[in-house]
Amino acid sequence: VSSPSDEQRCAADLIRKLLDPSAAERVAHFGGADGAMMRVMEHPFFQGRDLDAATLEEIKQQTARILEIGEEQRTELARTREILLKGIFEATEVTTPTAFVVLREKLPPPPTMRERAELQELLASGGEIADQWKGHLDEGIEWLQGLRAFGSSGAADSDGNSDSVFEKIREAFSSLVSGPAMYLYLLDELTGEPVIPADGSYPITISTPAALVPRLLPLMQVGMRAMCVYHGVSGVARMFGCPLPAVPQSWREGAQTTVELLKQESSAEAFGSVHRAAMRTDDGEQRVTVRGESLRQLSGFLREFDPAGAPAGPRRGGG
Repeated sequence: VSSPSDEQRCAADLIRKLLDPSAAERVAHFGGADGAMMRVMEHPFFQGRDLDAATLEEIKQQTARILEIGEEQRTELARTREILLKGIFEATEVTTPTAFVVLREKLPPPPTMRERAELQELLASGGEIADQWKGHLDEGIEWLQGLRAFGSSGAADSDGNSDSVFEKIREAFSSLVSGPAMYLYLLDELTGEPVIPADGSYPITISTPAALVPRLLPLMQVGMRAMCVYHGVSGVARMFGCPLPAVPQSWREGAQTTVELLKQESSAEAFGSVHRAAMRTDDGEQRVTVRGESLRQLSGFLREFDPAGAPAGPRRGGG
């Protein structure tokens, strides 16, 4: 790519100054308000002169920053494309909704738009009520930390037997799957929020969470990672029952590190290892992945407790 000419640099400098969003700065670029238009016409672009060395260096630095940002955006778009294509591919193979979350407690009815706005202001001010709502985010972060630790341990790739892997999952997450009952919600993948139908068909109560939830976890982690990638800390909070478009800054500061680690390419491999182990026959032939077995467990569960099919609204998750 050829370097810009001096004339092009002059034009870029003039445009940058004229489009400065600050009115005061725009005036200052041309020496003050008095006779501003005449001063604009004195710019080197209109006089056929070269820019001074300092101005040229400033333009060069700004151009470098723009190019750097562009590279980051291209990388992020490439990752997003990969996730979406994977989701589309897998969605053609399954008919069971796979975007869901399992919670320790039932959620209240969805708030109205006005109630959401009031709640947003209330949480921003802090206090005991804010701490109670923050518990939803804390629950999600606890799951994320557990998944990352389990994936990094290599336990999912131990002996290739899916039952063995599920048992290791049960042991690793015993503190999170300890109550007498848990509640399965499907997710609206546009907002990331649990869906609460008016007919009361969801949530579905899981009366034996210690036995079932570890077998569903390899699928649930897919939605959790998607929330990290697409929506960050706010997405995790919504997934676990805090129905707000954004969370207070103080919440993000405590959870951002965990979420960012799971968004990074270097941790994606470890985070995904939960569902990669395979059950093999005696001759070494691969028969079924843990994630495939998890999908069968979910399909059977939904056929029993939701025979009419998933409610309208949630979309099947892939990536």
